[in-house]
Amino acid sequence: MRKKLPVTTTTNSAINPYGSIEEPTDVKKHYIHLKPPLDGYNDDKKLSTNFTLGEFRKAMYFTKEEKNLITYVPIHPNIIQACQILRNALGKPIKVNSSFRTVAHELSQGRSGKGKHTLGIAVDLSGEGLVELLREAIEQKNDLYHSLRNLGVNAFGLYKYKNFVHLDLRPAEADGSHIVWTDLDLDEDGKKNSSRVGITLTIIGLVGLAVGALIKKIRP
Repeated sequence: MRKKLPVTTTTNSAINPYGSIEEPTDVKKHYIHLKPPLDGYNDDKKLSTNFTLGEFRKAMYFTKEEKNLITYVPIHPNIIQACQILRNALGKPIKVNSSFRTVAHELSQGRSGKGKHTLGIAVDLSGEGLVELLREAIEQKNDLYHSLRNLGVNAFGLYKYKNFVHLDLRPAEADGSHIVWTDLDLDEDGKKNSSRVGITLTIIGLVGLAVGALIKKIRP
């Protein structure tokens, strides 16, 4: 009798870059390749008035091992609507910096792998005046703010020094309020933004050295 080989099991995240997205889901699959006999990417496909599939495809993040497994961009339709609403309000081009990210990529960057980008419900955007536009909307709770909240955008990241914003569709707080953070606060994983903390500590250190040198100079 032939001896049975042991069965090797692998987690979904190891063989499927989309394993973090649970079914059923409202996240839509936007396939990135042109249909045969055409070859190449379907980058010109319109997802909204001002945004194309190519903009979201080029903003995906995955590992080298996952490159040939990427066949579509998973993105919630409300994220695309939110991008267009911001574009309309700003009246200027907006760049998609980050759309879907795989769990493997996030872990390779030292992150938790549980961020909203891995679920297709988050986006990072940049544009001239965009950070200030969104900051004012949140502070004033104006029409733009309510339009975004009505789409389920409950989390906002405002990165003034890096000039981009983060939006995601995580559940609202228990009292229905939104979540907001800035460069000086927490990142989307709930961790201290180390880059800004590092810059701040460096500045403090330089000021301390300058003061120390000045005191030493003026002492008799």
